[in-house]
Amino acid sequence: MGTFDTLIGAIIMVHGDDQGLILPPRLAPHQVVIVPIFKTDEEKALVFEAAKKNPRTACEGGNSRQKWTSAKDKAPVSSLTTGEMRGVPLRMEIGPKDVAKGSVVLARRDRPGKEGKSFVSQDGIAGSVQQLLIGIRKRC
Repeated sequence: MGTFDTLIGAIIMVHGDDQGLILPPRLAPHQVVIVPIFKTDEEKALVFEAAKKNPRTACEGGNSRQKWTSAKDKAPVSSLTTGEMRGVPLRMEIGPKDVAKGSVVLARRDRPGKEGKSFVSQDGIAGSVQQLLIGIRKRC
């Protein structure tokens, strides 16, 4: 086992819990994962249209690395858990109700449950994403 393997093992031990990794934003390959949530084909079309706009707007004014889970065949739940296991610090969920309200849900990986979730207007999403990433970086 080499030095690199030891380093990776130490990161996993320090930055993890039962659900997977909890990586600081600077170490995470992706800082934000965008998860569209839908039930029907109509909702899927509506949500995907709105979700396609958010990766661009969330990057404005910052340099966050993002991944959009656009796997149309996968259930949204598998996308949620995949991002959580891989240690993505921030998850952006967008569903049909969010589209109607003009908002998204931002969920922090380091604070599970309702404590880590916040509802943010789609208009001010870039600033909110950057502020949350700074807060996560200070906590990790």
